[in-house]
Amino acid sequence: MREKLYNFLYYFTLPGTVIHELAHATIIVLLPNIKITKLKLTSYVEYSGTSNTVPRTFLIGYAPFFINTSLSLLCIYALKNINYMAGYKELFYVTVLFYISLVSAFTALPSFQDAISPWVLMRRKLFTKRFPLIVLFSPLVIILSMPGLIISYTAMKSRLLQFIMCVIYTTSVVLVGFGFITGDMILIFYEYFTNSLEVLIDNLPTY
Repeated sequence: MREKLYNFLYYFTLPGTVIHELAHATIIVLLPNIKITKLKLTSYVEYSGTSNTVPRTFLIGYAPFFINTSLSLLCIYALKNINYMAGYKELFYVTVLFYISLVSAFTALPSFQDAISPWVLMRRKLFTKRFPLIVLFSPLVIILSMPGLIISYTAMKSRLLQFIMCVIYTTSVVLVGFGFITGDMILIFYEYFTNSLEVLIDNLPTY
């Protein structure tokens, strides 16, 4: 039964997954001296380049978080300005926009590979001529990527936890879009959520 639910969620949120991978691809295309070597819209993007830096890797890895979330909020903003009672066409537009908003937010969180990539590259370049830049940017990268790394690592351990976190994030984005959550509330929730995840990871069983 649980496997059927996961399969349903996979296909239901597939458009969001496509948007997720396109977000990676968009940033890769926009960055100079980096090119896509392989693209599969339902699962991954591979790339290579001669000037792959930690900030660039961070931008590529976390692109879906920013792009999917922004798209979700834009859809909510658009549907709030449509009178769905005006007719079937308006109701259809609202339904489509709300669906895109949901699946975009649901697939916005980074995978473990996306989240760990800046850390791996930062460690690899630590004892190279880029050492001063690594020292300069590493605190910022750590601060920005730590929540994503914790979330993705936890999700990798359990599909149920992954589902729960995606639902929580999607609900949060929708509530923000409709104005039920303010900036101060987000900061309080963010601090509580990251602390809870750290405690949860510390107590995960090891095999």
